[in-house]
Amino acid sequence: MPPKGVDGTDVAVVAARKVELEKVLRAMLSSPEVLMEKELSIWKFLDLGNPAVIVGRFIMVPRARANALKTMSKLNDVKYKDDVYRLGHQVVTDLLMEGLREQRRGNSESHWATQAQGLPKTPSDSKDNYKQRTTANKILSKPAAKQT
Repeated sequence: MPPKGVDGTDVAVVAARKVELEKVLRAMLSSPEVLMEKELSIWKFLDLGNPAVIVGRFIMVPRARANALKTMSKLNDVKYKDDVYRLGHQVVTDLLMEGLREQRRGNSESHWATQAQGLPKTPSDSKDNYKQRTTANKILSKPAAKQT
């Protein structure tokens, strides 16, 4: 049996645990290793499907962008009609436009859009990348149902 109080439903205890769980989840979601894990543990825990995994990785893991981009194009298929909205999120479109601008310039060998595996030559975590990670939860969750 667990110690007394560990499995309680006291509102204060539940609220404190909720805050701690949120901290753990935020830390895990900021780790590229956790996001790229093959067993998809964090994604399964969050009950997110493959479209959310692919778009989430595209946003939050720069080294995975080139590969994720190929897979993201499949979200246009009819079977993913409920998930295609993810492609129109501002964070995704901003990253895609940035990639297109870099391709057009043709002078940035370290940019994700020009790398065969999406791997930068030098590690970096810019303010833009931080912004993309922190706003990614908006794209990972389904939009609210429209009221008529």
